[in-house]
Amino acid sequence: MASPGRIKQLSSQLEKHRLDAILVSHLPNIRYFCGFTGSAGLLVMSARGAEFFTDGRYSEQAAEEVDGVRVHIETGKSAQASAIAWLRKRSRLKRIGFESAYMTVADRDILAKRLGRGFRLAAAPPMIEQMRMVKSAQEVGNIRAACELGDQLFRLLCSPPRAWIRRLRLRCYTLRLLFRYDPHPARGPSFGRGAQGLRSSPRSTTGSIRGGEARQYRGRG
Repeated sequence: MASPGRIKQLSSQLEKHRLDAILVSHLPNIRYFCGFTGSAGLLVMSARGAEFFTDGRYSEQAAEEVDGVRVHIETGKSAQASAIAWLRKRSRLKRIGFESAYMTVADRDILAKRLGRGFRLAAAPPMIEQMRMVKSAQEVGNIRAACELGDQLFRLLCSPPRAWIRRLRLRCYTLRLLFRYDPHPARGPSFGRGAQGLRSSPRSTTGSIRGGEARQYRGRG
């Protein structure tokens, strides 16, 4: 879950590393700071706070998930295009850090070209990864709950199988009723009507049915 304290903690480290802002592009890190779980987004963080950028596909999702940051969505623009346009209007933000562990050299060159002159991109140190190593009380609680759930599932699998085998058989029997499963399907192509209703086999049929007749036709095997 997002926490305003995380944003404040990272923002306080920017001056130490001589960065005016940092461009967060790694999706798990974006989720860590603002809660967004979509597949397209960028987070710009400076000493004054954080700005989140995405495109119109995620308008509703961003409104529901993003917490603690301002959301920017511009019609017809990608997340990167919106973020670059926003940065160009902030002349005080000159030295921009980026996540070099998750950005290719080609993507870095494209970003630098689109930002234009006046900006300098710098590989940011692993500040976010160091922050994520230290778990909050809530994160520890979530990990403990996940471990307890795994223990319960393991004990269930190691328990005498009679109980869950009976449940499995009951479910299989229910599926057989729902799908009118025939345990002894006829060989060869056939279409017939019986107590089970219509049944079919994967081969093609030959022959024809005249009006008023009800016959079963089998293809040549």
